[in-house]
Amino acid sequence: MTLDALTLKALADELAAQLVGGRVQAITPADALTLVFEVYRGQRHYLLVSADPQAARVHLGDKGRRGVERETPFLLLLRKFVKEARVTAITTPPWERMLEIHFSGVEGDSRLVVELMGRLSNTILVDEAGLVRDSARRITPEMTRARVVLPRQPYMPPPRLERPTPDELTHPLLEALIAGAPADRPLWRLLSSGLAGLSPLAGREIAFRALGDAESAVGAVERLDPILHAVADLVAPARWSADTDAPPQSLIPNPSVSPWSPTVVREEEAVVAFAPYRLTHLPDAEPIASLSEAIAAYFAAQVGRDAYAAARARVEALMTAARDRAQRHKTALEREIVSAEEIERRREWGEWLLAYAYAVPRGATEFTVEDTGAGPLTIPLDPKLTPVENAQRHFREYERAKRAAADLDTRQDGVHLTLATLDQLLTDLQLAENRPEIDAVHAQFAAFTGEKAPQTRGGKPAGPLDVVSPDGLTILVGRNSRQNDSVTFERARPHDLWLHARGVPGAHVIIRTEGRPTPDATLLAAASLAAYYSAARGSTSVAVDMTEVRRVKRLKGGGPGLVTYTDERTLHAPPLSVEEFIH
Repeated sequence: MTLDALTLKALADELAAQLVGGRVQAITPADALTLVFEVYRGQRHYLLVSADPQAARVHLGDKGRRGVERETPFLLLLRKFVKEARVTAITTPPWERMLEIHFSGVEGDSRLVVELMGRLSNTILVDEAGLVRDSARRITPEMTRARVVLPRQPYMPPPRLERPTPDELTHPLLEALIAGAPADRPLWRLLSSGLAGLSPLAGREIAFRALGDAESAVGAVERLDPILHAVADLVAPARWSADTDAPPQSLIPNPSVSPWSPTVVREEEAVVAFAPYRLTHLPDAEPIASLSEAIAAYFAAQVGRDAYAAARARVEALMTAARDRAQRHKTALEREIVSAEEIERRREWGEWLLAYAYAVPRGATEFTVEDTGAGPLTIPLDPKLTPVENAQRHFREYERAKRAAADLDTRQDGVHLTLATLDQLLTDLQLAENRPEIDAVHAQFAAFTGEKAPQTRGGKPAGPLDVVSPDGLTILVGRNSRQNDSVTFERARPHDLWLHARGVPGAHVIIRTEGRPTPDATLLAAASLAAYYSAARGSTSVAVDMTEVRRVKRLKGGGPGLVTYTDERTLHAPPLSVEEFIH
């Protein structure tokens, strides 16, 4: 469950009421991507801000405990610009999954931009001129050309979704959305994918309030007004000051609706869902005192694996160091690339020097042959060597460059395989949900690098996911390299369908076709699972390649789960977890 735009607006309102005007007295690291700000305003408040890809969140809580030994440059910079500063505002951009905390201190004004976008989550300190001071995760041009996040570079917000927002929803717009959707598509899915800022949970709540059934299909819609009113009621408290003027024909929320009503759903005392509004479609929903309390309780249950945060961080540090070494090796190999023309030029220099050795002045640093048949040719010389010795030097460089070029492709292929394997293992580590799974990834990394196998704490990692699709077909999901290898090459049949997020590490997903055509709902479910269990989980829409299993081959020399494939077609799907299909 993620913090959607509606939840963040409610959270910003709640935090502003408690923290604006307060002074930051301390900043403590809970882990490499999680910080706790101690803010005093009449009493001490502890604000947790996390860019953890698996549990990005912001909420008030207790003091917590220090979780990392080494202070990062980002933390030191925050202490310089934010410690002892006052909180002047807490805001959210309209219908975005971001929260901004504004500070004013002796070192000037700053704002902390918290981007809560799954794997792409980040915490960025921006100065009053709009330049990045630093961030929890630096994004370099080598990582992506789309958006760089580096010190002294202008801060660029994530690109906005090209979708209408809920407060822009009109009768004609809703009519067009429904007209373009299959009759059996759930209304909640249409709303959450067609409107910016609405989560699947919000979509289900709207469907229930409008039609009496959270799982109502688009084909069951007879009148649009109930849906429009349900959307209006749900988003009524979300009034951004920048959006005071409603566009023509836009939805006007009912001013009599009460403000935010934080709600949670518990199972066996653990919070499994929360929202800033009443969850009328869930019978066990109950009110809670604050949204911060709801978020903290939810992540206390869901992030139980972050009792393993230290173990995960240790393995990640080893793997990141290995990847950095491989990247440096790749860069060094790229510097070795010499064009065929340049290699041949060295041979040519040697031959011309031998031919004109009698004419080369002693101690010269270069010599020009005027009549080569292709214009003048200037040859660099070592003034300490004779003309013949200079010619021999160019011949040696020619032979060395020829040999290097001959095996450079092989060496580059090797380092590319190493990087691909390490990227997959890093993704495996992020997807690991318990200590046995973390230990299994660590053991696989050690086997790949030839290091000593780590000691394990016992326990057996879970196997691949086995999911029943909306049409009753079996979907298998490998959540790490070994499981990928197993579902593709051991459990799948040749004519089953194979899916994988395009161009990024992630799960192999198999649809057991049972020899019959695969319905669109099953294809969407499998593609969404492939997107969710991949490095692109934080995106709103992910390109997913699909082909028959018989078209998938192991990559020669690659680690487990690294494959090549042909005859694929590409789908686009939102990352959705198993729970979103089950519920």
